[in-house]
Amino acid sequence: MTAALTPELQLLQATAEDYEGVVAISDGLYVGVDYLQYTYHAWLKDPQRKMFVAKSEGKVVAFGSFLLVDDGETAVLQAIHVAPWMRHSGVARIIHKFTLDNLRSDFPNVTRIHLTTMENPPANMMISHRIIHCKKQGTRIAVVSVFLSAKELEEAFRILESRIPIACKESLPPVFLDYSEVHSLFSRSLKEEDLVPERFLIQSWLPITTCKANLDLLVNGSMDNGKHCLDIDIYGTDLSCAKNHVLLQLKEAVKALPTGASIICCLYADESLWDGLTGLFDGFTPFHWCRELLVLEMHSKL
Repeated sequence: MTAALTPELQLLQATAEDYEGVVAISDGLYVGVDYLQYTYHAWLKDPQRKMFVAKSEGKVVAFGSFLLVDDGETAVLQAIHVAPWMRHSGVARIIHKFTLDNLRSDFPNVTRIHLTTMENPPANMMISHRIIHCKKQGTRIAVVSVFLSAKELEEAFRILESRIPIACKESLPPVFLDYSEVHSLFSRSLKEEDLVPERFLIQSWLPITTCKANLDLLVNGSMDNGKHCLDIDIYGTDLSCAKNHVLLQLKEAVKALPTGASIICCLYADESLWDGLTGLFDGFTPFHWCRELLVLEMHSKL
């Protein structure tokens, strides 16, 4: 699709030369660790992703992108960023529309469009979107996130161990699956009582279903957020078991960290677990991203 020109904005497909401009307008987002500065060049090379910029007087003032998931049936809108001095001026709406227009022009077979947002979306957004999620019917996704520095990891594990109920420690440990076992999980038809209800996952803020194409995206790093960040998508409402799983998965993740590296741990859980999981990390540095994550869906023809 050819670039569009408005009286104030030039809308174009993003290039490597736009990197500095995109990073500049993202300064301060996501508690100062916006993932675009780490993922931009990898995203450019991803054949499943398209990226766009809006420019004013030659400078980048907005960015938007989408990623094809679910074997091309779904597109996820991601990273709609607007320069601080251009916010609340309609620029977000313009880059959003341009991104959607390109999506529909280039990929007419996409049937679902998803995006994630923080709590309290504007009322006008809910006119064309509905809330979807992978937790209990009628609930939203609670987010608990914490920053653990390299120097406090050893002490953190000692404290977290003390907060896990003894009965849960003595239960059977979680089973770690290898690639072939995960592949089997993604390839077969899942029943409601299986590991992943509704075949729905949240990884790096991206909502995906358990189809093989998405497994390939995960393995190939298309959903990597570029930082040392552990995303744990928790199912069920058993707080004791949830705490135990968090501790065990955090221990495994730390083994893969470079020497001296810190980690951000983000938990996505049923909202009934929020208080308990927040208490698990009481006393550690919270990573104030958001308290609640909403997954929205809009019809691709809207």
